[in-house]
Amino acid sequence: FGKKGYLGNLYPNVRGGIPRAIGLVPFIILCFFFLPKYNTLVLIMGLFAFFDDVLGRTPSPIGIEWGQISRGVGMLFVMIAGFYFGFGISSIFIALLVQPINISDMQPGSTCMVTVIMSVVTIICMLIAGSPQVSELPAIYTPLLLIIVCIAYSPLDFAGKIMLGEVGNHSFAIALGICFYLIGGFWWLLMRPQKKEQKRVQLMLSELAVGDTVLTTSGFYGVVIDITDEDVIVEFGSNKNCRIP
Repeated sequence: FGKKGYLGNLYPNVRGGIPRAIGLVPFIILCFFFLPKYNTLVLIMGLFAFFDDVLGRTPSPIGIEWGQISRGVGMLFVMIAGFYFGFGISSIFIALLVQPINISDMQPGSTCMVTVIMSVVTIICMLIAGSPQVSELPAIYTPLLLIIVCIAYSPLDFAGKIMLGEVGNHSFAIALGICFYLIGGFWWLLMRPQKKEQKRVQLMLSELAVGDTVLTTSGFYGVVIDITDEDVIVEFGSNKNCRIP
């Protein structure tokens, strides 16, 4: 049917004609085996992405390709569903990950390679961060499942005989976004340096003792003369004390 032109954009004329949207297979598997709520985000994006595959570059009356409209609407619905399920601001990052993963699908096997590498990195981050269990399963269940599905699909993709299509790479993108979320949310990546600094300051304060010489954030040197539960009293000169919370 594809060679006779009956499948349209699902059998594009690349590399002599090749089945597109074979990513339906990993999409369906992820929908069945991802944990509840997470699989809903994959399902939403995958359905809109399949319409993107079918419609392709067909222009709409407003001049934008129907495929692009379908992708954009799908990303919007993923954000809405993410907020509804309590993912917060991470819902936006999960949806926006679709675009860079979509770009990576330009060469055979490239998206699979990116997905596997990022899933491995995610597992390492989960182990370092001590990510909590989800539905009585370890957090690494999700990226491990993604790796298995991706590796099972990838041989023919690397050989250039099939294409993920939008349904495949968009599904992998949302799945990766969910994996990043399970590390502790995208804020974990942004706030981790600040938390490390807070721990350093707390450790320093716990070791502070009367008689220690300190340098305040204002640039003044002083000597600690008293420590309470809420304040540190620093002497900067004879009878010139300052209470620092």
